Amino acid sequence: MTFEERIEDYKKNSKYGEYRIELLIELETDNILGFCIAYSKSVSGKIEVLFVDEKYRRNRFGLKLMNSAVEWFKEKQVDDIELIVVYGNEAVSFYQKLGFYPRSIIMTTKS
Repeated sequence: MTFEERIEDYKKNSKYGEYRIELLIELETDNILGFCIAYSKSVSGKIEVLFVDEKYRRNRFGLKLMNSAVEWFKEKQVDDIELIVVYGNEAVSFYQKLGFYPRSIIMTTKS
């Protein structure tokens, strides 16, 4: 699924809650450096996607996107925020520094 198709899919599903999509774009090239897609429904929120292009990591762009999403949740009075991280993802320590912690483990069979 392309990025544009994913955005359209989120727009269609927004009737069940509210989505917020933030992009970081390099002005000179119009390249997308990173993005964060956050979802809010009632008093719960979810970081659906946080992505920073590998070339631009370690420049605090992920932190900027996450802080912006958390601020949006606060404005909406959402206190319970979750995100799903694939086991072994190097971003786990990044999320833990932001106050996220593992609450459950989802296990699957190998395919």
